[in-house]
Amino acid sequence: MLMMNLSRWHDIYLTKSNRVDIFRLLGTQDQELKTLEWDCWMLRRDAYRTLVKLYDGGGDESYARFWAEKFGWRFDQLRSPSIRDWLCKNDDAALADPAKPGGPSDYSDPNPVDAEHVMNMMRSNFPEDAVEWVMRAKWTGPVQVPWERIDKDDIEGWAASHQPDAVNRFAKDIKAGTGHTNPSVLIQDNNTPKAIIIDGHHRALAHHKLGQPVLAYLGQIDARDRQAAEETHSKQVHSGADPGNV
Repeated sequence: MLMMNLSRWHDIYLTKSNRVDIFRLLGTQDQELKTLEWDCWMLRRDAYRTLVKLYDGGGDESYARFWAEKFGWRFDQLRSPSIRDWLCKNDDAALADPAKPGGPSDYSDPNPVDAEHVMNMMRSNFPEDAVEWVMRAKWTGPVQVPWERIDKDDIEGWAASHQPDAVNRFAKDIKAGTGHTNPSVLIQDNNTPKAIIIDGHHRALAHHKLGQPVLAYLGQIDARDRQAAEETHSKQVHSGADPGNV
């Protein structure tokens, strides 16, 4: 059964990932591409979970290694505690049910988040050396942070404050519930009375425009990492109205 599932998922994964490559080659950035990318990720996640069960059950290592590589995983990642906690610890169906309290679907309930999860989200938009500090922070989220809790002293210096079209695009997606708009990334240290936006200024302003708290991952950092964290945004790959800025 495991082999049948992996083989079937891989056929679907290849079809969808090939379409993603074509979209990217053509420079096309639209909702269909985002949906395809999300589908590919979910297939990789399900394959990872299946392979972990196989590995823990003493299954054939060469078989697990073969299929791990087919889905873009390294064999050693099947043993990674942080990746296991992120992808295998919780039952997604329960967490996605708004009727059930707690878990990532309940934004009123602060939830510890593995730093690797925030790191992987930011890797798509920042070089590795710009986000090393993320792994040293303690993360909670996604949580809804009231606007008055955000440090806005430099709001006129935010590029997002002068790009209303981009903010409106995010606001439209958030209101419609379309796309996969990531939470903003905020930090605090013991010397900081308010939360500082490190990534996701457009998304924060979009939530504020809609009269909503800011949906965010909140990192408690050591004061020594403050400068590195605040310099992160200057190294952003996709920004403003760039469709890659999600």
